Amino acid sequence: MSRIGKKIIDVPEGVNVAISESEILTSGPKGELSCENFSGTNVILKDNQISIEPVDESQESIQFWGIQRTLLNNNIICLLYTSPSPRD
Repeated sequence: MSRIGKKIIDVPEGVNVAISESEILTSGPKGELSCENFSGTNVILKDNQISIEPVDESQESIQFWGIQRTLLNNNIICLLYTSPSPRD
């Protein structure tokens, strides 16, 4: 199981997330970014938190689970911060 995929993503105020079947669109103060919505994962937006779950226990779904979460989290961070890392 993916330790990265299990982590919940908090959606900060000022960032909007739109989930469609083929892509996830994020928009915020710095612009707009999108990433593919992989078929092996379910992306759930509830109460300004995003959780990602694998569709089944196949190897492909498990692999996409962690990468989907990482790509989406990076999009949200990029929309908020001007420096490459929020820790700078």
